[in-house]
Amino acid sequence: MGGKVDQRINDGRGPYIFKLNNQNHHRIETLLPTDGLSPNFAQLYFYDTKNEVSNRINELNQSNNSHDSSIVDALVRMLDESNLLVKNFRMARDRFSGVVYAIEYQKRGLSHAHILLFLHPENKHPTLAEINRIITAEIIDLDKDPQAYDVVKQFMVHGPCCFINPKSSFMIGNKCIKHFPKKFCSKSTIDEDGFSVYKMRNNGRFIEKNDIEVDNRFIVPHNIDLLVKYQSHINVEWCTRTRSIKYLFKYINKGPNRATLMLEENLHVEGSSGIQHVTNTDEIKTYLDCRYVSAIEACWKIFQFEINYRDPPVERLNFHLENEQPVMFDNSNHLDNVLNQSNIRKTKFTKLMKANALYEEARELAYSDFPSKWTRPVNDNVNDIYLELQSKYTDAKYFEGRAILAPRNDDVQEINDYIIDLINVDEETYLSADSICKAASNNQD
Repeated sequence: MGGKVDQRINDGRGPYIFKLNNQNHHRIETLLPTDGLSPNFAQLYFYDTKNEVSNRINELNQSNNSHDSSIVDALVRMLDESNLLVKNFRMARDRFSGVVYAIEYQKRGLSHAHILLFLHPENKHPTLAEINRIITAEIIDLDKDPQAYDVVKQFMVHGPCCFINPKSSFMIGNKCIKHFPKKFCSKSTIDEDGFSVYKMRNNGRFIEKNDIEVDNRFIVPHNIDLLVKYQSHINVEWCTRTRSIKYLFKYINKGPNRATLMLEENLHVEGSSGIQHVTNTDEIKTYLDCRYVSAIEACWKIFQFEINYRDPPVERLNFHLENEQPVMFDNSNHLDNVLNQSNIRKTKFTKLMKANALYEEARELAYSDFPSKWTRPVNDNVNDIYLELQSKYTDAKYFEGRAILAPRNDDVQEINDYIIDLINVDEETYLSADSICKAASNNQD
């Protein structure tokens, strides 16, 4: 809550002192529930909203779900239509359809995140006026909003570099590697490469940084509400073309930082004469290629923080020509053993083709729907995994390394029924593992 009990004022038997700052409020905290827990409080507006009514009932009374779901559903719809705070929550849910982020580590500073938000189809093509309301690249008027002016000055001024500071670390070959300063622009546009060119007017405003005056051309695009709220450098861009999206995705797929080190003892002593001499280092012939792990990255991984995140999860479905599928194997594996693997010729794509050839219902699914919606018949699973079952079902070693994972008890029962019918033996029920062992020992006797 916004208020809290202050134990310092009254530590005796008197009433608690409840201190309230500004106004009473709920702390939102994370918008996703902890793994294994159901959503509660503000999470109910964002997470698993298809089952929102049942989630709310379970949260109200986990031991007795006697609440009328129709009443709860009516209350949810009423709040959606009339409550401004709920509308803001729903807006965040409805506008975004996916998110991807990756953490990047710098050798001189804290880690930072590259975040890509996928908007709902209805919001994917905003007007330039809508972009201007979200993203700005101009200096805020000091008289109208001094707080916003201060955070832009502190976090969103590039450099300075170029002609006003040619010694900047961003300067290579007399050019800024970040392409600053930008050109003055009276309105926002999209250039031919698909990058947004934000409004940067020559309105006479400037910020003094490191005793140097800079104008709008040195301001990094940002969202002023995020800056004021989080008090940090947050660069916000509008991704409108594939090229700009690939720029963000490369941080997810690129490898870790690497450093090339040289380990060589260049002082040698001749055994016969005992004379010491220095050997010239051959930097090309002898080197050790090492991975660089900064202190920040080490701490991040020690505390097991997430390095990247993607929602909804995406699985790549490969296409390939016949007998030209990619094969993964370790360098230590013998090539003949790799080629003789039983699943070497099976891929998602070949299994799709085979299922379409054998099962009429599989032909109704698109390739993208196949991994999540196709269920293979039980008899085919059993026949493929338990080959020669009818002659080897009494051999315990035969079952080692073989298993069928089933998500539901009725699936398990269907598999058991099929196997019992297949081997044509009398069915027996054991109530514990001990009774199975006892029965096995009796049979051996």
